[in-house]
Amino acid sequence: MKNSQVVSKDSIASTNTIDSQKNVNLGVSEKLKSADSILLISHVGSEYDETKGDIMPEILIEQKLNTNIIKERKKLTGKSINSLIDILSLPTNNDSIFRSRCFDPHQAILIFKNTKISYIDMCFHCWGLRTSDDLNEIIGYEELKWKKIYSFFRQNGFVYEMKAEE
Repeated sequence: MKNSQVVSKDSIASTNTIDSQKNVNLGVSEKLKSADSILLISHVGSEYDETKGDIMPEILIEQKLNTNIIKERKKLTGKSINSLIDILSLPTNNDSIFRSRCFDPHQAILIFKNTKISYIDMCFHCWGLRTSDDLNEIIGYEELKWKKIYSFFRQNGFVYEMKAEE
């Protein structure tokens, strides 16, 4: 995953505006609308491997889904896709983004288009995320959006590494 981005609070410039985030939200919405398929997954945790200089295990290996790490999966359709688009389109004030530093992601949104897979890999414990290169403008979310994404996963039956109430 050398091409992925891990975001920390320290890397967020306070000069970012809500307007720039609207453009990011629009781009994500368009990517979701034009996707061949969208998959939610829960996966074994990831951690930084100093010997490889990367986060392991990887979600993608040579642009293919690493199915060995998946614990739960659900392909989204119709209303579920629209609900996800609505959630990810919520405005985000970059100055209000907060995360701690554990970054042990267990849930991800995978977007399939032709032979390309884009992703948002998320840690609901610290509200950190990493993305594929084409989504690297996503630097994080505010508390409300995180809670809605969390609820969305729970409503879709996900329980792995997720508390009953968040």
